[in-house]
Amino acid sequence: MRKKGFTLIELLSIIVVLAVVAIISIPVIKGIIDNAKKGALKNSVYGIIDAAGYYYNRNMSEDSELRILSFNDNKQTDEYEKLDYKGSIDHGFVAITPYADVAVCIDNGKWYAKKDISSKDVIVDDGVCTDDFDQDFMGFVTTGTASYIGTRLSVTAYASKEAMPKKTGDGYIGIITDTKITNYFFSHKGIEDPKEGNVWIVQNSESDKVIKNDKSELGVACVMQYEDGKWQPKESYVFNDNEWKLLSDFDDLSGYAWEYDYTGKYETFTAPYSGLYNVELWGAQGYSVSASMYGGKGAYTAGYLYLDEGESIYIYVGSQPTGKGVGWNGGGAGYSYYGGGGATDVRTVATSAETTWNELASLNSRIMVAAGGGGASSYDGSSWYGYGAAGGGLEGITSIAAGAGTLQLQVSPATQGGGGTISGYHPGSNGGFGYGGNGYQNYQGNGGGAGWYGGAGGAHVGGHNSGGSSYISGHQGCGSV
Repeated sequence: MRKKGFTLIELLSIIVVLAVVAIISIPVIKGIIDNAKKGALKNSVYGIIDAAGYYYNRNMSEDSELRILSFNDNKQTDEYEKLDYKGSIDHGFVAITPYADVAVCIDNGKWYAKKDISSKDVIVDDGVCTDDFDQDFMGFVTTGTASYIGTRLSVTAYASKEAMPKKTGDGYIGIITDTKITNYFFSHKGIEDPKEGNVWIVQNSESDKVIKNDKSELGVACVMQYEDGKWQPKESYVFNDNEWKLLSDFDDLSGYAWEYDYTGKYETFTAPYSGLYNVELWGAQGYSVSASMYGGKGAYTAGYLYLDEGESIYIYVGSQPTGKGVGWNGGGAGYSYYGGGGATDVRTVATSAETTWNELASLNSRIMVAAGGGGASSYDGSSWYGYGAAGGGLEGITSIAAGAGTLQLQVSPATQGGGGTISGYHPGSNGGFGYGGNGYQNYQGNGGGAGWYGGAGGAHVGGHNSGGSSYISGHQGCGSV
């Protein structure tokens, strides 16, 4: 007859079996616990959204401003009325718009749960919430291991459109590039220290070109990649509605390039996106007597300028003189004709009137200048004449009389620290800060070109003037005020 109980061998066998069961079940149990915590976070967001609706009805209206409520250790830490919600918030933020829209981001130090105004569902992922509220995306920015903001993105480089697969996942992005993609980000703001190969998907909530999946829809202005030290536009596609659709195509730059011609007044440019803008400027040519007696050509400058969305700069486009005029924006006057070309520049401070260019506070704010060229002149149409001097770089260009006769004159160029000078027999006037000197007021003296500092005006019976100097803020060798 068998006794009740276990032998030592049976007991050891049972212990071994129990150990194996434990090894198998512990990860399963941990996964269940993690999922439960994530589910609790997600449910909390829905509860907070409901509470925010009641909060709006009690405390806000369409005349209110956007409110961002902050929470830490289950305490509301902002100055607004208290949000009446159920449960606890370890850490997080709630945004309520004047139109009763709500965005939420809460975290427990390991995972976050968030819902943006433009998203349909609550997303849970690794990371924590920040108080950085993206006005375009209408949601809070998170930090952590997630490779998306509001939606998952998959970005792949292809040598050509023909090399792209016929079918892939919704919201996948294909970029036509020969440069390896090292990282990517979706944002209306550019990063301050981009690396070679970085891809920037430039966000624009008003664009009709979108990345979408079952959770959200994201407007895209364009797609750029950082190559050889600067952002380059890239042809790109997104897989939406079971087909590849054009996301960014720079054959037509009309939506992303802004051109300004001379109008006799300054123009205002307001940045539609935060990021680096490529700025190119051309100074105006000086007065040309004829096709064979031409004014000095204007200078060219280019550089990158970082602007925040909504930030404005002011564009002053110089003109080439016609008739008895001078070049607008600093061109020097000539005798009867022969004026110097105006500079083209970008400023952060506008003049008090749109047609005014020479107020000192505005001139001091110039961050890029392309110099104008000096005017040409002719005494009798052939024998005494001079070509205008061209606008220069760090220094302006000087010219001498090209026709018969020699005048004893000394001409120096405009620099980063002063205007061009002229001395000797019947000279014109020196250039100054932002303006070219006037030509000798008799016998066809020709005006100097405008610039950061302007060139000198020309002498008696033709020639001998100088173009202005150009300027790029931060460029090596450039002065500043």
